[in-house]
Amino acid sequence: MRIKERSISKRIILTLHYLLRMFRELNYVKLVSPYRGNVVPSTLLSDVIMSNDVFGSTLGIQPIIGEAKAPCNCVVARISELGNAMVLKSGNTEIVINIGLDYERYRKEQFKTLVEVGQKIKKGHNLIAFDLNSLYEQDRYFVCTVTVKPTKANTFTRFINAKNVDYDTIICNVNLG
Repeated sequence: MRIKERSISKRIILTLHYLLRMFRELNYVKLVSPYRGNVVPSTLLSDVIMSNDVFGSTLGIQPIIGEAKAPCNCVVARISELGNAMVLKSGNTEIVINIGLDYERYRKEQFKTLVEVGQKIKKGHNLIAFDLNSLYEQDRYFVCTVTVKPTKANTFTRFINAKNVDYDTIICNVNLG
């Protein structure tokens, strides 16, 4: 009889462990790259604030196509006046999409915002189209970034270690908290 009780207890514990792990994974989302291009480590980014990850963990990408796409299902929280940056919100997590770091060099006509503040969007939805050639002409160190702002549930984000990314490349897992 005791062997049967232990077996049942063991099954219950394993089942609870499995359910708990599954529940934890529900709060995570896989972010895909908002750009197609070559990865630039945050330590090499020209903007000191970005390179020191002051606003959160940052991944730099030198784009090869002039469009940014949504890295996950989210809501557009803010859009910059220039139209080159936006804050996306997914759960309690904020994701900052930034087209270029030297915004004083850029002109509003170089960016076309394809979404509005408050709009709910799906992963892969086009966010911003930009004139890649003119931006590279103005700024030879032109780079785009994606930053995950830290929250209580997500204090540090670790990005993938890769040379290139595409729109379907998973760049990190984020706890939505």
